Formats: sequence, structure tokens, C-alpha cells
Amino acid sequence: SFNISAPLARDITMSSLIAPLGGCGLGSQANVVVKIRNAGTESVSGFPLSYQVNGGTPVTETVSGSVASGADLTYTFTTPASFPNPAQLYELNVYSALAGDQRADNDTLTRSIARPALNTGSASADTTICAGGTAVLKATGGSAYAWTDGPSTSI
Repeated sequence: SFNISAPLARDITMSSLIAPLGGCGLGSQANVVVKIRNAGTESVSGFPLSYQVNGGTPVTETVSGSVASGADLTYTFTTPASFPNPAQLYELNVYSALAGDQRADNDTLTRSIARPALNTGSASADTTICAGGTAVLKATGGSAYAWTDGPSTSI
């Protein structure tokens, strides 16, 4: 079922999380970048935008620029989020607190952010191999390996 209603005057929507997305490139700190949309009919400015990791202390900043009706804004928090432990799943909540927002159910975005375990792989020690000789190559700790004879040539 659906409802057709008049547009709201004040309505900020959390559209998407741009960063962080998690994965192997995620370090212990990362910038939080979100896309927000002014779905209301009035331009808005000077409203609080916050994020919270795992229910911890919220980081709140003020969006100082004006966001016109129907416009999108990509906002990068100046305070990076902390993801201190590898091999952990974090819950990131990003939310707006526009005064007089007439639709609260689209003000929060929640995403799971995975920081994978650090690779603790190793390879066997360097060994000199004479032309025509053979060697046994061993590696542990990873899921895929590429052996090369230099910086760019695979063997």
C-alpha cells in the first residue's frame, strides 16, 4: 500500500554511505563520507550531522552550507572514525538532526563495516638457484600467491 501526500517543507534524507566501505584497505581510522538529500521544499543549513561507531560517543558536526530543495550534498566529516581492531565487524550509524524535520524515518543510515584480519603470511628464505637447478617454494598465511622474478614479470 502507499500514500500520496503533499511534499514536506523540512526533510533531510540520508541517501548513501560513500566511505568507509570496509575491506582490506580499511585501517584503524577512516574518513566518514555520506550523501544527503534535501527532500523538503525549503532550503536548509546549519543543521547537525553525526556518526557513531558501535554505539560509542557520537561525533557531531554542523553542516554550514545551504542545501537547496531537491539537492544532494556529499559531506566529509572532519573527525575520522576509529576502527582499532582487525578481524572485527563494526556498526556505523550516521544521522541528521534537522530542527523541525517532518519525516524522521529517513534520518539515519546504518551500515556494517568489516575490518579484516591482518595478513600474517610468510615465505621461505632467499635461496640461490643455479641455471638448470630446482627449488621448492613455500608460503603460508594467505589464500593466493604470485611468484615473480622481479617487480613485474610473473614466472
